[in-house]
Amino acid sequence: ASGRADLAAETLDITLRAAIGESTRLGPLLPPVARWDAVTAEVHADGAMRTPRVSADIAVAGFGSETPQLLAALGPTPRLTLRAVAPDRIEALTLTGAALRVEAEGQVGETLDATLRAQVADLAPLVPGLAGALQAELRATGPRGDPSLALTARGERVERQGQVLEAPEVTLSVATPLTAPRAEGRASAVYAGLPVSLDLHGVPEGERLRIERLVAGFGPARLQAQGLLDPNA
Repeated sequence: ASGRADLAAETLDITLRAAIGESTRLGPLLPPVARWDAVTAEVHADGAMRTPRVSADIAVAGFGSETPQLLAALGPTPRLTLRAVAPDRIEALTLTGAALRVEAEGQVGETLDATLRAQVADLAPLVPGLAGALQAELRATGPRGDPSLALTARGERVERQGQVLEAPEVTLSVATPLTAPRAEGRASAVYAGLPVSLDLHGVPEGERLRIERLVAGFGPARLQAQGLLDPNA
């Protein structure tokens, strides 16, 4: 560690560096889900003690895991970087792996305004039976105890057991899920050369869903529905 802290002015400028050797030294303390040859980390904080600017860079060499999906996603050299303003603003958080990249940013205090993005180079090693690249984004806004959520996922081509969806895209939004839930969802793709679409508006009622509008399409065919969906009926 190096740097200084001025207690009178309530400011700091501190850098912490760490190097960790092989995970085998930790023995039974470390679960088999993760192991490594080496980890290096550098953390820097400066500015006002109450709201310091923080940056971090953590790099792993020789990462391994008994979980094949985790190993495929992160690969042998995953890296995590962070830029933030404590205590509640993330300017940039990035996790970079072999087949997966995750990014986050935004406000994460009592009121949320945060976005999480994920890019998957190929679903095949992560989800058995699926193949193709995928991008997803999740945004949370509103009170931390009851945030509204908006999810978007899209790809160019997703394949499962020889069946191919071209240009799949799904959007789902759930407003205030804990107090006054309301859901809207849309999906589109091309299957066997024909457009596929789904438009759903609904209000959850316990374990049931009141469908205010459901419009589904496949090529020239259209289906419309409304009513109460009860999975336990």
